[in-house]
Amino acid sequence: MTGGAVKRPPGNEEGSMETKQFEVQGMHCAACAASVEKKAGSLPGVIKANVNLASEKLTLQYDPARFSAEMLKQEIGSLGFAL
Repeated sequence: MTGGAVKRPPGNEEGSMETKQFEVQGMHCAACAASVEKKAGSLPGVIKANVNLASEKLTLQYDPARFSAEMLKQEIGSLGFAL
């Protein structure tokens, strides 16, 4: 883990949020993990983003009405990583 999960203020009811893990390929260092975490945390609908470098997993808490996995894939791809 990078230890600095990106958080956003909740703007929805608790019941409308989902949590999901995504496998991220290509991360080799803490800076890579931090880049992925920051980018994912800035996407619309994302409430919290956390990367575990050792397991190469990104855990997101998000509002499914505003979040798109396809958008995540494109944005993470723009950094040079793959989901």
